[in-house]
Amino acid sequence: MKEEEVFIMKNLKDALKEVPCESILSTKWVFVRKPERFKARLVARGFRQIHGIYYEETFAPTPTFGALRLLFSIATTNNWPIKTFDVKVAFLHSIIDKPVYVWPPQGMNIPKHHVLKLHKALYGTKQASRCWWIHLKEILLKIGFTPNGEDASTYTFRKDGQHAILWIHVDDGALTASSTETLDWITTQLNMYLKIKWDTTIKGLVGISIDEVPMGFKFSQPELIMKLINFNKSNVTAKSPLPANCKLESHFSMDNMDKPYLKRI
Repeated sequence: MKEEEVFIMKNLKDALKEVPCESILSTKWVFVRKPERFKARLVARGFRQIHGIYYEETFAPTPTFGALRLLFSIATTNNWPIKTFDVKVAFLHSIIDKPVYVWPPQGMNIPKHHVLKLHKALYGTKQASRCWWIHLKEILLKIGFTPNGEDASTYTFRKDGQHAILWIHVDDGALTASSTETLDWITTQLNMYLKIKWDTTIKGLVGISIDEVPMGFKFSQPELIMKLINFNKSNVTAKSPLPANCKLESHFSMDNMDKPYLKRI
């Protein structure tokens, strides 16, 4: 956290001149078990932020998986090299756009009567994902990428007859280019701005298992399948779980929404 300069320590009296005491957010540690490692993340309880005062816009685009399939299809057809990547502590690269204070997290030793003023968009704040998206977009534009008109999280690159396509979902993405030299150059440029873990052995991305086959790549979602099985969906083979002769009602009421296990459908 110190390395990323996430916050600035402030005297509580000085902080209260800028925000009321009730607007200082509490934090908590969130522990996540990943397939290959354990992660600990400090998260702000941003649900207490007031719209119009401590945050404005929250929208950040998400990509389509159709665009991801298209990227791999283009790479396979043209025999382009591909890399997948993971941006480390992505949100902490971006500057937060409003004054937000948090109480020191458990286990952090700071002087008494001091709080932390956020300098970076800490996880849990309302505007964190948007701040990260704007920051990433600025970097990609500097390098020479252009956002796609149909999918704002897919970017294309054209320079001196070379081409590249970048697809990103929050902090995970894929990059392909018309030559290894172009791919390596873009990789070097991105590493100048962000801390990124690159992987040339394409195994998976955002919950999708990717296997290289003679004709290209095969996508599958075994984890999603296991979740469906846990909902006793192993015997539901039709595209829709509705009965074949089900008569739909023209009148819709909220009573229809009060059904247990509705998210199975």
